[in-house]
Amino acid sequence: MYKKIINDIENIFLDFDGTIVHKEFDRYFWTEYVPLQYSIKNNLPLEDSKEKLYHLYNSYKGQLCWSDIDFWSSKLNLDIESLTQSISGLIKPSKGIYKFFSHAKKNNKRIFILTNAHKKTINIKLKRINIKKQIDKIITCFDLGYPKEHIGFWKKLKSQIEFDPARSVFIDDLEENLMQASKIGIKNVWLKVEEEEIKNITSKFFYFVSFENLL
Repeated sequence: MYKKIINDIENIFLDFDGTIVHKEFDRYFWTEYVPLQYSIKNNLPLEDSKEKLYHLYNSYKGQLCWSDIDFWSSKLNLDIESLTQSISGLIKPSKGIYKFFSHAKKNNKRIFILTNAHKKTINIKLKRINIKKQIDKIITCFDLGYPKEHIGFWKKLKSQIEFDPARSVFIDDLEENLMQASKIGIKNVWLKVEEEEIKNITSKFFYFVSFENLL
């Protein structure tokens, strides 16, 4: 599917993990690599480690601590930042992101990252994906005190940045975040999906695979 970043859009709000960064890294990191390291450290069978960690992940979902790597380092007795760095070579950008950023800045768009990601992992990933100079501002859930799934994030955002919701677009890979953004009047809310997800998509939102679809 195709849409274009048209002239009446001034502000581009983008999620980070799963939108700018291809979601395969986090998927592998949290579902395979961390459980493996936890199993080694605690002398557990890998499947037992996975079962325990998946249960823990779900028990904190929707809370600020869910994406706080310092919290998880303490909880699991693992150095999550170091583990992220150790396989940072697997980090890759979503398809078309460089062309999209270049096009947006040439057309004088403001680019803001809105994310639940921790700044330590953001910094690691931005060393692998060269877009930092084109970003106007990065705002995390820790800056605002709410995860993006909470309407409080979006209400506080309006006090942090002066923007016209009718002339803005928000792009995320999670529909619940798009729904919250639409509640504060952001006119364009678009869903980023991976190619392998297309056949299972039934979203009410406009969705796309490559950022080249938006040029």
